[in-house]
Amino acid sequence: MTRNHWMMLGFFLAIVGMFAFAVAPRVGMLLVWLGAVLAWFGMAVAIEKKPWTPGGKRMLQILLGASAFALALTASPLSIRGILVASIVGGIAGAFASQWSRWLTKG
Repeated sequence: MTRNHWMMLGFFLAIVGMFAFAVAPRVGMLLVWLGAVLAWFGMAVAIEKKPWTPGGKRMLQILLGASAFALALTASPLSIRGILVASIVGGIAGAFASQWSRWLTKG
């Protein structure tokens, strides 16, 4: 799948998850989380294709990862501690996005 497919699938799942949240909150939260992560993966793959410096790519991937995970957490009961943890986990995942995105798209 191309980066556009990952992003479109992620956004679609996030939107479906928002509607499902009204009926089944746990299923809705899971779909929003999965959609945010897949959309972020598509963005990480797209960033890898850009002819930017490695430091610039890594910083952008860290910021996108932190924001995607923190935004996905808004589908669950909000707590500042949870959003902080999600931002840190997203930032760490973003720091290593170049390695695992290359591994997933080749294999």
